[in-house]
Amino acid sequence: MAIEQNQTDRAKKVLVALEPLIRELGSDEVLATTADDYKLHSMTFSVERELHPAVVFVPTSTQSLAKMVNFLYASELDFHVRGQGFKSASSSDVLISLLKFKSFEYDPVNKLAVVGVGATWAEVAHKMREADPHFVLNGARTPSVGVGGAILHGGYSWMASEFGCIADPINFLDAEVVKYDGRVVKASEEPSLLWALRGSGGGFGIMTKVFLRAHYYPTKIWTGMILVPKEELVAVAQQIAEFVSKPQHPKISVMMYSVRYQLLHTILNEHDLKAVNGDMIAIHVYDACGERHGREAFSWALDIPGAIDRTTVVDMKGVVDMQQNAAFLKGTMKNFRAVPMSIPDVSADHIIRALKWQEKIKSVDEAIHDRTMMIFEFFVLSPPIGGQAGLAWPRRLDDKHYLLVLTGSPADGTAEQEQKAREVAIKTPEEIFGESNQDYTILPAGLDELHDPKKASSMSSNAVLMISTNISSHPCRRTASIGTNLSN
Repeated sequence: MAIEQNQTDRAKKVLVALEPLIRELGSDEVLATTADDYKLHSMTFSVERELHPAVVFVPTSTQSLAKMVNFLYASELDFHVRGQGFKSASSSDVLISLLKFKSFEYDPVNKLAVVGVGATWAEVAHKMREADPHFVLNGARTPSVGVGGAILHGGYSWMASEFGCIADPINFLDAEVVKYDGRVVKASEEPSLLWALRGSGGGFGIMTKVFLRAHYYPTKIWTGMILVPKEELVAVAQQIAEFVSKPQHPKISVMMYSVRYQLLHTILNEHDLKAVNGDMIAIHVYDACGERHGREAFSWALDIPGAIDRTTVVDMKGVVDMQQNAAFLKGTMKNFRAVPMSIPDVSADHIIRALKWQEKIKSVDEAIHDRTMMIFEFFVLSPPIGGQAGLAWPRRLDDKHYLLVLTGSPADGTAEQEQKAREVAIKTPEEIFGESNQDYTILPAGLDELHDPKKASSMSSNAVLMISTNISSHPCRRTASIGTNLSN
């Protein structure tokens, strides 16, 4: 009762402080804790990070957002900004939700799209199919990730080997940004601002819409899972390591992860399910050159004993629809942790150690094991066609692949489980790569205990200098990130 009373008292004080601003806003732009949509706009992925903001602002226009930011930045109130919320952004006083910024405009002549940052990539793929079915936007692999958050964190996609990351200039051309004094600018008017938006993680202003280039793209993409028995782990690891060590067509990509037995009924038909007696390894293939090309390129996977073919031919909207929607994880973990690692090369030993470590976590705590995922994403960091000159998001130029480890304890778990989950996350890099730290880099979205900014910036001394220059030139760098990218 005391906690609830303190929250009520705090909410009253915040509302009093906000009264001059609230008078200028629409009634649908201000949500109290009792509002029907409050949870939709404030719920965090990690339960532990939920601060129960006293007020949630949901701006319906750039002008309203500018008023909010100008007022809040001059106040002493704690505030944060979020899109789809994958980074579990919260605040004790005020939270600004950008979920109503979902506009979509398309110029079919110049092949340019202007997209609101609150839209998901699933929504964008649907709009593009309607607007111009033979052209696509380079979007994130996880369909529930927001447009703004993906760009602010670089943005991995199925098309990365051909067109680079989403934040690279061949894809991301410009943005409308609300600065902290309330001014609304085009990022291109301030080159250092546009540069900073390409993978900085946020904090240089609040994007409201982005200008993206569409690319001509095949509508018959061969993709889906090839499921292989866990007993074939060594063969899978050897085949994948050999495959990714060689140059591949830029329209080819592949992911690998394990699928637990209890989830297989959502993937397999009754006949195939009868032949399965345990967890399986998913080799998630993608070949935009078509089915014939894909089946030849991935024949090694199809030929593994016990392989079950769950591939199909779809357009990019179909590819997006096929991906697991990570939004269901929201609110299910006490602390949803990510350990994203970039890797120059992948060996069979890396793959074997990763999946064996995932299985070993079951002996630590079965509930933590059930909430742990390890996803190898291959080729997403390879330089695109055109080479390194087209890259803008700072990353180590010799890295090619990405390993994302997600873990956490149950939302209603104990303090001991939370500590165990944290230890699992911290131990993961060493369990997979051994004591050497030369084979991987923990990317900025990872745990602070693991991330080394100097190592992440070691791609060149110029990149480090540019990072320092851009950050120091924006002294009003108050918290304002817009979510993150789970698998891209």
